[in-house]
Amino acid sequence: MSNVINYKSIYTPKKAKRIKRLAAFMIDVICIIIVFTGVLYLAATISNYANMSAELEQLYIDLGVKIPGEKEGQYVFCEIGNKECEDALKTLYGMDEFYVLFDGVQNFLIYGPIGSLFVSLLIFELIVPLILKNGQTIGMKLFNVGLISKNDIRVKPLQIFVRFLFGKFIINGIVPLLGILYIFVSDGAGITGAMLLLLFLIANLACYGVGKNYTFVPDTLSGVYPIDMQEQIFFDSEAQLMAAKAEEQRYYNKKR
Repeated sequence: MSNVINYKSIYTPKKAKRIKRLAAFMIDVICIIIVFTGVLYLAATISNYANMSAELEQLYIDLGVKIPGEKEGQYVFCEIGNKECEDALKTLYGMDEFYVLFDGVQNFLIYGPIGSLFVSLLIFELIVPLILKNGQTIGMKLFNVGLISKNDIRVKPLQIFVRFLFGKFIINGIVPLLGILYIFVSDGAGITGAMLLLLFLIANLACYGVGKNYTFVPDTLSGVYPIDMQEQIFFDSEAQLMAAKAEEQRYYNKKR
């Protein structure tokens, strides 16, 4: 007869409920948006974006590249093929001032949001979890949710770093952000933007649908999953966990 009996180990991680995960996620999103907005505003002030954008717009109007639209105070780009429009564009493209202003505006529209996203995620998805331990963000801390490795031991700093850089920033950050920028900022790149957003959704749904832990890209990529922190016992190595489970097994065998 086997000496092993069936029982639920006290060392088995208790998965966090989805409603608690969602609540923690929403708190984190709010924190990230607040810092993202502040950093973006600071970057716009330092780079003098508002003045560059206004000067570029005025240059378009003065040269006739933009003409009055149907509504008062509205200006639209002139039609390509019109001689006056072609002449205005030739004059515009021959001005160094145009390239300085255009490059400045375009660079901010691309790198401003990316840089702001990096700073906000660096704070809330790397620095804070390393300080609070067990991969906890502010939202997770409030709702008693933490992270544990797939082998049921304490998450390592490297996993938190991978989760932040590749999962949160690159795949779940830059990819959808560029998708939005391509759709609303870059002319003629709407299809590319839509494809990036679709890729972002497919990657996360695929990760969520595979495996028993129901995790999205950041957690799947870093080899962790969310747990309920209440009464959770953490181990720093698999050897420690196995020793504790073996001792627990011997205890239950004695009670038979």
